[in-house]
Amino acid sequence: MQTVLERTDFQIDRDLDALLQEFKKPLEPELPEIASVPVHLDKLFQEALGEVNKSKSKPQDKKKSSKGFKS
Repeated sequence: MQTVLERTDFQIDRDLDALLQEFKKPLEPELPEIASVPVHLDKLFQEALGEVNKSKSKPQDKKKSSKGFKS
């Protein structure tokens, strides 16, 4: 950044906000509505994983008929 800006004393942690304002950029990113989808999907995944873990911890009836391969 120092080279590109030609500012040898530039420190990102100290000077970033002023630089963003200088170039008329927002201090906080503006995310589109769709950006919240991954968080929503992560929540659904975590809930599903919790349900799977709960069902694994319950003793299962071995006399149940199962589909798929037999062991």
